[in-house]
Amino acid sequence: MKSIGKGMLSVLVLSGVMTMAETPSIDYKVEGNEFVINYTETLYQSKDAVTWVKVENTVSPYRVKMEQENLYFCAKKEPVNKNFT
Repeated sequence: MKSIGKGMLSVLVLSGVMTMAETPSIDYKVEGNEFVINYTETLYQSKDAVTWVKVENTVSPYRVKMEQENLYFCAKKEPVNKNFT
């Protein structure tokens, strides 16, 4: 986890290891006043690193303006619905 600049944006990489499945990945860089997140699978964000919310309708790279709040990000694989009824 790393805080950058005055905005205190942080990246927290959480990935579950699944048998015979590719692990989600997440990486970031700073461009000007934006935090640019490259990820695979599904992106989640949190203000406290406890309660996570799926970032809807986004694609990689995801850009966030550096502000005065803490934000944490993680990438994880969505569970597959195996209910075929």
